[in-house]
Amino acid sequence: MDNSFAYAFNLAAGICLVFIFYKIIKGIIILFKGITRDVKYTAEKVKDNRERKANLPLLADDIVRSIKSQCQDINQIERIVLSHYSGLNIYLTDKRNLEYSFEKHGYSVSLTSYSDLADLLAQRLFLTKQPILNDTAYDAYGRTSYTLEGYSLISDRILEKQRRERERKESLKRC
Repeated sequence: MDNSFAYAFNLAAGICLVFIFYKIIKGIIILFKGITRDVKYTAEKVKDNRERKANLPLLADDIVRSIKSQCQDINQIERIVLSHYSGLNIYLTDKRNLEYSFEKHGYSVSLTSYSDLADLLAQRLFLTKQPILNDTAYDAYGRTSYTLEGYSLISDRILEKQRRERERKESLKRC
């Protein structure tokens, strides 16, 4: 009897070891599948970002062409607003407003690409880029928190006008 108990104990221990090894191997396979899925997802994301970056110059060229076709002189541009909510709006000196719809022209612009697109447009149209901040949100302590809503591209003429106005107001405060 002593021998049969040892045999049964060894058999049970062997079965437990096989079961443990099975679980370990199954875990390794699941881990390997997860890692390969993450690597594939990251590679697709990098490829997608590269394609978007490659399309931004084409989009900027298309926007500049559209602006030039609708207004005779680039110097008529006062401000261009790139907003996450409303797309692209162009404000001209003759009080006309032009709109450019990315979707209508077959482009999809991600939120992370707005800054790069604003840089390209500012460079091509000789404008100055400024962030548009929304200060209507409040944090848990009641402090104002700012969120980036988009970018404003402003002509140097308007910036100079704003600077002179600020200086005039400051000089009136000193008096």
